[in-house]
Amino acid sequence: MLQVDRLFSDHMVLQREKRIRIWGTCSDDSPVCVELAGNCINAERVGEKWMAVFPPMEAKEGLTLSIRCGVDNIQITDISIGEVWIAAGQSNMEFYMRYDADCEKEKKECQNSSIRFFDVPEICYPGQEKEYDFSRMGVWRKCTVEDLDYFSAVAYYFAKKICRDLHVPVGIIGCNRGASTAAAWMSREALKEHGKVWLDEYGDVEEAGEEFQTFRKSPAADAGNPFGDPIQEELLYGISHEKQEEIIKSMPEEMKNLKPPFNNRPGCLYEMMLKQIIPCSVRGILWYQGESDVEHAKEYREIFRDLIRFWRTQWKEELPFCCVQLAPFEEWLGCEGEKFPIIRQAQKDVADEEKNVYLISTSDAGMRYDIHPKKKRPIGERLALCAQKHVYGMQLLADAPVISKAFVSGGNIIVEFAGDGEKLEILGDEIQDLKMLKKVSGEKWEPFCEEGKIYTEGKKLIIPINIEVANDRFRLEFAQSGYYKVNLYNEAGIPAMPFSISI
Repeated sequence: MLQVDRLFSDHMVLQREKRIRIWGTCSDDSPVCVELAGNCINAERVGEKWMAVFPPMEAKEGLTLSIRCGVDNIQITDISIGEVWIAAGQSNMEFYMRYDADCEKEKKECQNSSIRFFDVPEICYPGQEKEYDFSRMGVWRKCTVEDLDYFSAVAYYFAKKICRDLHVPVGIIGCNRGASTAAAWMSREALKEHGKVWLDEYGDVEEAGEEFQTFRKSPAADAGNPFGDPIQEELLYGISHEKQEEIIKSMPEEMKNLKPPFNNRPGCLYEMMLKQIIPCSVRGILWYQGESDVEHAKEYREIFRDLIRFWRTQWKEELPFCCVQLAPFEEWLGCEGEKFPIIRQAQKDVADEEKNVYLISTSDAGMRYDIHPKKKRPIGERLALCAQKHVYGMQLLADAPVISKAFVSGGNIIVEFAGDGEKLEILGDEIQDLKMLKKVSGEKWEPFCEEGKIYTEGKKLIIPINIEVANDRFRLEFAQSGYYKVNLYNEAGIPAMPFSISI
């Protein structure tokens, strides 16, 4: 019997300008012939598994893929060749357009057959698809009014801008799961060096035993209908802080101290989800994750770096990673953003140190009492700008203002920024979320006030200080809390990155 992997189905998008890999299985010993755009390839076989590799092709639409083996024949139609990106991470990447604040507005103008989306089924144990209905996932959807609800909001806004500006079809492969840690997206072997805390936390949890049976019978295992849980629906549309507090108060005590979920065990989502799409040809990775790793925030820097390197070894290619810095956030249903600054710094460190890894600013895109910001447009569009500049080589402003140095000069603290653009702008009467500290003694610091209005001059932030204290030691902390909303921008409307610096 001839079969092709579900990723290769009607309406799919294949990556242009790279070798195209198509794979599946066949129990017949006859040759597997695969034809696409006038190219006919005899697939290589290892047992029942086969793979056909086509040479790089330019962007096209309206193609048909034919697969033949003996008397079996598979026809896949309405294929496009264009730009393909994997949208990966946890719930803020998964966050569907259905819940986006601008969803209804987008439905009036979203119709675009050149934008398509595939969601990898959220499977976490073998046989789960046979026990629950996952037919809504694992299919290619066109960007239509009817299907827009199913698109990742971040990925939709990204794809919309890329498609419009590059004039090519865009395919998004959503491979994400809410509440997932970075460790769930790596093999257990890859976690041995820096992932010990995650491995220890779960111990020997396997697809057997009490944890498995409990999860298998729970509503969480029925993950094939993203809109099937009315409670989840209400939470994702958004509820007030007051109602959140009521929910927490009414929650049974045993619910407040739950063990780590079975579906998030180390290696789980790599084995059951990511492997399903390796080694499909893609342009790069869009990554939005970290909220679920706050309990191990100090270890996140190493595990995030390891994840990027591990994924690249799986694809045998230095794929670009365009990453989202965690958005401002204080509290949501018992989750707290207190340790988010540690994760944000870890993300920045990895982006600074690893080649072809980029980080976008979300400093104005968070919500104080909701871990899922409802306006994903700025995040998706900034990811698109990031890709356009760093991956496609376009000349445009994409990088956020980032501190380069700070010093005292002429009765002022001068803060210099790198990043795109020639000038900075404070939107409003005064700069927000900047804490200024003066060293008193030893390790003791105390707040002090500037002696005049803080202003910008080109790509510098000028902070007037009393000339009498100009020889003191200072520390500046910008956006160093869980929640903040900065108002310092470059001329492209991109907000400055958080920073902490001693002078």
